[in-house]
Amino acid sequence: MAKIELTKAFLKDYKEKQTCFVPTEEDWYPTENGQLRVSYIPLTDGMFRVCVWGADDFGMEKDMKDKGEARLLYRKIIKKPIKRKDLEKLGFVSA
Repeated sequence: MAKIELTKAFLKDYKEKQTCFVPTEEDWYPTENGQLRVSYIPLTDGMFRVCVWGADDFGMEKDMKDKGEARLLYRKIIKKPIKRKDLEKLGFVSA
């Protein structure tokens, strides 16, 4: 991951769950109009989760200890259409 300075301004907006929709060309059993729900979630145990879900019960997720790294990962995967193989390379596992 790229090294950046994790300032308070960078992190303050991500104290709560963030969600957006990102396109995919893959079948995630099913998708929501060809899009996947991508979320950044602060967990109650101090960890941070980035997860990707289709419209039903197929999803992938990655839990991280570092808030800044989780935030960077979220920003990285929402920039282009999502593919399962790319998520696997980033350490995501089936949920």
